Amino acid sequence: MPAPLLPTVELRVPTHEDAFAWHRLFDDPEVMRFFGG
Repeated sequence: MPAPLLPTVELRVPTHEDAFAWHRLFDDPEVMRFFGG
């Protein structure tokens, strides 16, 4: 029985724009309440 194929995953280096997007996302009180913070 052959091993199941794993999905292809591509990673990249985060950019400054990514950092700003994450900061805006987690700066939202509703998001932090959802995550228990």
